[in-house]
Amino acid sequence: MGKITTSQLKTLCSDLLKAGGQFRDYNFRHYVIRKTQEDFSRCEQQNYQGEQLDKFYAEQEEHLSVVQRQTVVQNMYFQQEGILDNNK
Repeated sequence: MGKITTSQLKTLCSDLLKAGGQFRDYNFRHYVIRKTQEDFSRCEQQNYQGEQLDKFYAEQEEHLSVVQRQTVVQNMYFQQEGILDNNK
């Protein structure tokens, strides 16, 4: 892969947050958002660079594609709003 820029990381992070926010189920939605924030915070705190940053970026791209697919599947079979969803 090439050199990963800060703007690419920010875009990937916002794409993951947006995709996670599309889950209709409260638990799925908040899990993806929390996991994304934790992963990118760890990346920033540990100051990933070079090969480690490339690996992190590739993993997060794969995670994004999984979240996008799961959003479609989960929303197709969504049954009802939960109690926690009423307090958005």
